[in-house]
Amino acid sequence: MPPPRTCPLPRLPHHYKNFSSLEILKLDGVNLTDTTFRILVSSCKILRTLDVRRCPDLKRVVVIGSKIETLTVVGCDKVKEVAVRSKILKKFHFKGWFAEEFAFKGVEELEDVFMASNGPDLGPPASNWAVAVRGLPRVRVLTLCSASLQHIMTSDPNVIWKFESLQFLKELQLRMFCLSEENLMDIYNFFKLCYCPNLEKLFIRLPNKKNDPYMENPLQIMMSEAPILCDLANLKTIKVKRFSGGRYEMQLVNFLLANCRNLESLIVQVSPREMNQKEPGKLVWDINRHMTQCFRVRIDLMAISSKNVKIHVVSKDDDARVRPTHEGYFTASAAAGDQ
Repeated sequence: MPPPRTCPLPRLPHHYKNFSSLEILKLDGVNLTDTTFRILVSSCKILRTLDVRRCPDLKRVVVIGSKIETLTVVGCDKVKEVAVRSKILKKFHFKGWFAEEFAFKGVEELEDVFMASNGPDLGPPASNWAVAVRGLPRVRVLTLCSASLQHIMTSDPNVIWKFESLQFLKELQLRMFCLSEENLMDIYNFFKLCYCPNLEKLFIRLPNKKNDPYMENPLQIMMSEAPILCDLANLKTIKVKRFSGGRYEMQLVNFLLANCRNLESLIVQVSPREMNQKEPGKLVWDINRHMTQCFRVRIDLMAISSKNVKIHVVSKDDDARVRPTHEGYFTASAAAGDQ
């Protein structure tokens, strides 16, 4: 008989007070109430890493006045509130349906943030997370999904303005559940309105399933539209995964090449599974050659601002030197057929 997916934890035994020396706590598939969670965490006086995953009954993740440096909340579908007050919190990772209330206080050292929804964009989430995250100016590594971008761009103008404080951001990863014209504008507007003067690395993960009406023949895509201009002068490396050569993808590349005047490397990983559906016997190197041909034809029509950029079209993502910090979050979901 397979083991149960969740483990009940109805009450705390008296010896939980001995957890005062615990530094790492991971709860995965545990049935616990908000009260039990609060008592458990407060009993761990020197807890530095708290990892909460797939706890089906948890509604409030409240961590106040602790020594926690890393907080991870993944797949807790009923969570409505995440409240953190920790002067030494450095990493906050959240993946799941957005909680209604996020509150960060006294987290001046927070430098690593991962915010991703469970699935494709279904309209802006009823959440204040954009308001909460806007006051985190020291963030250096940031991952956002397309739903996160959508929520930022539909927020109050004062919220968008506050995102200009991302002055320490070095690495940004965008996880796109879909790439429609609206998603493309969200990306444009994020870079136009959110000043990131020290951004050096950009990773964009495109969806597996495309909703681009111009997918059949990338060579016929017109690139006459002038790209929106913004300042990404410090960006050195861009990596785009699951590229298939559709109109919106080409426009995205055009936008990036036009605004990164000091770009050194653009790595485009083609999507063999997408390109191979009608010709199952087609070799990967043929696909690579086809996509390279598309770039060579279109590249002359793109406004390339960097004189020294090198464009690499690859069929496999086997360069461990150019990978996002949060790469590990997508391994399991990709194996399960993630969008």
